[in-house]
Amino acid sequence: MIANHIAFGESFQANIHYNLYGNKAEPNPHKCAWHVSKNMFTSDLDAAGNIMEATASNSKTPKPSYHFSIDWDRSEERFLNQEKCIEAADKVLEKIGLSEHQALYFWHVDANHPHMHVVVNRVHEHTGIAWDVWKSKERLERATHEVAKEMDFLQVPGKHNEMDYTPDKERTANSSRSERATSEQLKPWAKEKIPDIKAEIGNAFYHAESWQELTSTLSDAGYELRTKGQGYIITDGSNYTQLSKMGKQVRMDKLEEKFGEKFAQQQNHNPLALVHEHSPHSNLDEIPDRIETELKDKVDRWERQERLQTGNDRPSTTDRRVIELSALLDSIERFDNGWNEKKSAAAMMTATKKVKQQQNYLERAEDLLKHHQQAAYDLIFASYKKPEPDKGLNTTEKINDALKDMNKRRHKTPKMERLIKVLKWRKQKIQAAHRKAKRHKEQMAKKMKAKNKEKLERKMFYRMQKMAEAKSRVTTRELEVSAAHAKMRRSVQAHDHNIATRKHLKECRNNLVKNIPKEAIMNADVSWKEKKRLFAAWYAEQDLKKAKERDNKYERDIVERDPYDD
Repeated sequence: MIANHIAFGESFQANIHYNLYGNKAEPNPHKCAWHVSKNMFTSDLDAAGNIMEATASNSKTPKPSYHFSIDWDRSEERFLNQEKCIEAADKVLEKIGLSEHQALYFWHVDANHPHMHVVVNRVHEHTGIAWDVWKSKERLERATHEVAKEMDFLQVPGKHNEMDYTPDKERTANSSRSERATSEQLKPWAKEKIPDIKAEIGNAFYHAESWQELTSTLSDAGYELRTKGQGYIITDGSNYTQLSKMGKQVRMDKLEEKFGEKFAQQQNHNPLALVHEHSPHSNLDEIPDRIETELKDKVDRWERQERLQTGNDRPSTTDRRVIELSALLDSIERFDNGWNEKKSAAAMMTATKKVKQQQNYLERAEDLLKHHQQAAYDLIFASYKKPEPDKGLNTTEKINDALKDMNKRRHKTPKMERLIKVLKWRKQKIQAAHRKAKRHKEQMAKKMKAKNKEKLERKMFYRMQKMAEAKSRVTTRELEVSAAHAKMRRSVQAHDHNIATRKHLKECRNNLVKNIPKEAIMNADVSWKEKKRLFAAWYAEQDLKKAKERDNKYERDIVERDPYDD
């Protein structure tokens, strides 16, 4: 179910004439099956047109007539009736604010799909104020989409509405498609902010020699490269911009050619990276080993970098566990900034609802196919009707039986003989009439045979065409169900992978904090800001440990206490 804006017009009579008879050049008196008037005391169309024009004269608006149509899918035709269609139109008018305005509904039968035209008077009957046409198409499409969802009709995406659209009061009127594609998680950076970001990290795309080096540089600056739909974006966890904004030569195909590895493969290799719906799937059992290996490599890279900076080949005085804890805290912080468990679960639920919705559409398409197949079988069986028995033969047989009974009698009265003559005369008349009717029937059968054959072929062609369309629709729905299933599986896998990764990262952090002495953090060769962060994690673990010991001691005291001490 979807609405189509037709026009704002000046004349109501012209709209009424069009909806009744079509174009003047090719009039069709059978165009409209029924019509209904709303908020008017008459159903006569001439009177209704005069009333609407008189109401419109109370306003100075040049185009008081609003004309649009409500269309349904062909598969829904057998579920529709006049009451349902009127109810749907009433709800649409109510949602766009025209429920109290004068209106006319016209049900048309001149197209290959069910549809209804609506002509509304924009001018209110009592206030004389004209309905505002601002964003009328957008409001109409979204209102129709909501009504289709409420009345369980097929939801058709349009220019101004999406599948499973729900109104969002916080969404601005000027939101773009790129914003809608990344709604609820990321918002685009302002144009003035992009040059600063390019100046900060733009050179990293030209100087990096591997994906690992590029992602590490971006991570140090607080950014991340990730996929979104069919493209790639740079994000800090709350805002984003397209990868192409980082420079003319910054393109994903060129970066993959330069590094000799696909970006998806690199994401699959990095166990600390956030997994999205389109990321390659990996086994959950491998997460702990891969995280430990990645952390070890990070610590080794840090030590090599420190040796290069100091020019000293001696081992570092900083405890490796401190560096590993710092890397873990960085990973957890990036992970929490870029991923929200509630939103991920909501996306998973949305994908599940999408699967159920597509399955319902598939069931409808299969029911429609069965309907057309049964209609084709009925048409075939109807063409093999048994010939009707000739009633004239029954009458002749009765006369013959009566004559036999009379001829068997030895003594025949004059009255009986006259009756025999009358029966013989009647028999001759019936036989002559039967021969004449038979000749006439044969002549008519020859004439009707060609006509019926053509009619049957036309009906069969129509039914076969409908079956082919229904089969195509079933195939399309099956593909959509398969795609929805695949999307749901990817969402579930990404959700489970991210939960397992964050859980193991926090377990590693807790285990490290328990085994790191306070002096190791104090003597570490890191910035004071980093030491404050490490001490915060260390003290948090110590407070948690003391709280657990206090709870355990309290429980032991309760168990060991004598109940008679009170």
